[in-house]
Amino acid sequence: MSSSTTPHVVEDCLGIVQLLSDGTVRRSTDYSMVPLLGGVPSGLPVEWKDLVYDAARGLRLRIYRPTGEGTGTGAGEETKTTTTTEKKKKLPVLVYFHGGGFCIASFELINFHAGALRLAAELPALVLSADYRLAPEHRLPAAFDDAESIFAWLRAQADAAGSATEPDPWLAESADMARVFVAGDSAGGTIAHHVAARHASGRLPLGALRQLAGCVLLWPYFGGERPTPSEAACPRDEPLGTALFDQMWRLALPVGATRDHPYANPFAPGSVPFLDLGDGFPPVLVLDPDQDALHDRVAEYVARLKDAGKAVELVVFEGQGHGFFVREPCGEASDELIRVVRRFVHGGRGGAAPLAGEATARRARRRSPRRLASRGRGAGDGRTSTTARDERSRGRPRFLPQSAPPRLDPRAPPLDLRPEASRVDALLSESPSPPSISAAAAPSLRRDWRAGPNVPPPHVVEDCLGMLQLLSDGTVKRAPSPLVLPDDGVSVPSADAPAVRWKDVVYDETRGLSLRMFVPSAGAGDGAGAEKLPVLVYFHGGGFCVGSFADPNFHAFCLRLAAELPAVVLSADYRLAPEHRLPAAFDDAGRLFSWLHDQTAGAGAATDPWLAGSTDFGRVFVSGDSAGANIAHHAAASAAAGDLSSVRLDLAGCVLLYPYFGGEQRTESEAAYPPDGFLNLALFDQMWRLALPAGATRDHPAANPFGPDSPALRAAQLPPLLVAAGDRDLLIDRIRDYVARVKAAGHERTELVEFPGAGHGFLVLDPDGEAAAELVRVVRRFVHGAGAVDQFGA
Repeated sequence: MSSSTTPHVVEDCLGIVQLLSDGTVRRSTDYSMVPLLGGVPSGLPVEWKDLVYDAARGLRLRIYRPTGEGTGTGAGEETKTTTTTEKKKKLPVLVYFHGGGFCIASFELINFHAGALRLAAELPALVLSADYRLAPEHRLPAAFDDAESIFAWLRAQADAAGSATEPDPWLAESADMARVFVAGDSAGGTIAHHVAARHASGRLPLGALRQLAGCVLLWPYFGGERPTPSEAACPRDEPLGTALFDQMWRLALPVGATRDHPYANPFAPGSVPFLDLGDGFPPVLVLDPDQDALHDRVAEYVARLKDAGKAVELVVFEGQGHGFFVREPCGEASDELIRVVRRFVHGGRGGAAPLAGEATARRARRRSPRRLASRGRGAGDGRTSTTARDERSRGRPRFLPQSAPPRLDPRAPPLDLRPEASRVDALLSESPSPPSISAAAAPSLRRDWRAGPNVPPPHVVEDCLGMLQLLSDGTVKRAPSPLVLPDDGVSVPSADAPAVRWKDVVYDETRGLSLRMFVPSAGAGDGAGAEKLPVLVYFHGGGFCVGSFADPNFHAFCLRLAAELPAVVLSADYRLAPEHRLPAAFDDAGRLFSWLHDQTAGAGAATDPWLAGSTDFGRVFVSGDSAGANIAHHAAASAAAGDLSSVRLDLAGCVLLYPYFGGEQRTESEAAYPPDGFLNLALFDQMWRLALPAGATRDHPAANPFGPDSPALRAAQLPPLLVAAGDRDLLIDRIRDYVARVKAAGHERTELVEFPGAGHGFLVLDPDGEAAAELVRVVRRFVHGAGAVDQFGA
C-alpha cells in the first residue's frame, strides 16, 4: 500500500478549529480568543440544569429558570403550586441559539452562560440555551435541522401536559407554551430566522405550541457575494470582520456553495421570498450594532421584512461591534439590550409600544450603570428589598474575579446542576486543555456529567451487536473490532490469483471520508498498452450503523472482485448512524461520484495515476451489499432523476447484493424467520431505528422504495440491474417484490439471481466460500456483458 503525505492545515479558525488536508478536524477548548470582559453576575435568582433534546445525536440544551415567589413582571397566567398560598406565574419561553459562525462555541462557554443567566433573571423567562452540530464536521443545514429537533422536543413537552407522559417538571410548572420566542446571536440569529421561516412556510409544525410569539435576532450572521458598504469598509485585520466571516462560511456552507446560498443569504435565488412566508412569520426584533461589519446587511434584512409587510423593529446600538453582548454580557450596552428584549417579550410594558405590523427603528445609546441584580425579584417595577448594604452597591451586579479567560474542559470536574442554586463559580476553575481530537472520534467524547437529582446516570438505550451502544444521554460508544469475522478468520485470494495493489484515497476532505482503491497490478499504471478496466464503486453493508472498507471481510471480497472480474474497485466509507442519520450516507455517495467526475475531467497530475493508467470511465458500475446495496439503489435512482451529483451521470450498471430494504408491513419471509437467528428481524428493526431520521418509520423512502412518500421510480432511465440474494435471507420476499416492481415499471434489464441455502450477508460471513465464488462469477458476467456508455456527459 502506498504511503500518504503528512496532512497540513487547510483552514485555521481562531486556533479553535483546524481543518487538515486529509479531512481531519481538530478542535481546541482554548477560547482565549473570545474573552469575557467584566465577569459573570453572581447571586442572580436563577436555577439551571442540562437536558438532552436529541439522544440520537447527543444534543443538549441548558434550561434556566428564575426562582422565588413572583418572577418579576406581574404578567402571565397564575398557577397554584404545592402550597395553598404560594402562586407562581407562568413565564415566556426563550429558545436561544449561541453564535460562533456555525463552527465554534457551546452553551457551556462562560460568555453565553452569563448572558443566559441575565436573560432568565431580568426578562424574566425560561431560557433554553441550545447546542447544535457544528461545521465543518456537520455542514449546513445540520444546525437548522437540529433547531427543528429542539422544537419537536418542545412540542412533545407541550403535548405531554395533562397526558400520561411526564413532561419536564420545570417546563410543566413554569412555561407558558403560548409565549414561545426563538432567539439567537450571530449564527444563532441566522438559525432563529430560519426557524421562523420554516414555521411560516409550513415546514415546522408546532402542534400544541400553536405559533411563535416572536423572533429576537442579535446581529444575525447573514452573507452574500457582493460586499455591502459596511463590509467593504471593514479592515481585513478586524478580529470579528469579513475575513473571519468569509472563512466560517467556507467551513459551514455545503461544499462548493457560495455566500449567496440560501442558508447564508435570505434574498438569494432559491430563498423563500418574504412575501410567501404568510401570516405565520412572527414579529421580529433585530438588534444591530452600528460598528458591525454586517450592519448594512442587517439593515437591508429589516427593510425587506418591512416591504413584505412583516412586523419588525430595528434597534441600533451606537458605538458597538459584532458580539458585544457575548464579549461583555454585564456591560452598559448589554444592560440596554436586556431592557429592549424585555419590552419586546412582555409586550411593551414600561417601554415603547409593541410592534403593530410595521417596522420601527430607534437607536440605543450608552446609559449610566443601573441596578442589575434586583431584576427578576420584585413584581411590576423591578424593585426589591435588599439586605443591609451600602446604598452605592445595592442592586448592582457582583463580579467574580477573573485573571484569565475561562476554559471549559471535558476532563474537568462535572458542573453542579443542583436546582436550588446557580453555581457560576464552578465554571471559572482553570483546567488544562485536552489534546485535539479528530472528527471521527468526536461523537463519542461527551462530558461525563455527574448524576444528580435532575440528571440520572446514563444507561444503554440501544446495543447493536455489542459493537455500538447508544446511551440515554446521547453518547455513542463504538467497539474497535471489525463488523463480523467467520470463526476461521478471513484469507486473501489464493496465491495463483492475479496480484492486486491497493491504497486509501480521501474523496471528501471536509468530512474526512476515504475510499480504498483496488487495482489489478497489471493495470495499475503500467503503460499505455494496458487494457482499461471497468470501475466498480462499492459500498459496504452494516445497517448504516457499523462497518468500514477496512474490515477484513469487505477487504477480502473487494480483493477478489478486483482480481477476478477484473476491475478497478473503489470501496467507499460513508458517515454512519446514529451520529449521522440518513440521508447522510446517500449524500456521501453523491460526493463520491462528484470526486470521480473530477478524476475523469482532470488532466495529468489532477487525476490519480492509478485511475489514469487503468480505468475505462465509460464503464462505471455502482454496487454494494445490504445497506450498501440500498445506497447503490438510491445512487442509481438519483442518477436516473439527475439528482445524484453536480454532474450528469450515466451508470453502466447497478449490482445489488441482498439489498437492505424495509417496510412497516411484514413479509412472509420476515415473519417466518427465527427470532434467535443471526442477522434477525429484531436487529434489522433496531438498525432502522438508529439510521432513519428521528421519528420516521420503516416506510420512509430511505428504507422502503415503494412507501407512501417514496418518489416514483424512473425505471426507464435506470441502468442494467443485477440483484443477488440467498433464498434463506429473511429479506428475500422484499427483494423479490423489489425486482418484480422494477420490471413492472418497464425496466426489463433486471436480473435476480438467488443462491440456494444462503442467508443474508453470506459473502461477508464467508468471502472465500463457494457461494461467494459463484457470486463473483455472476458479477463478472454482468460487468463484462454490459456495453460502455458515454460517462459523465454534459
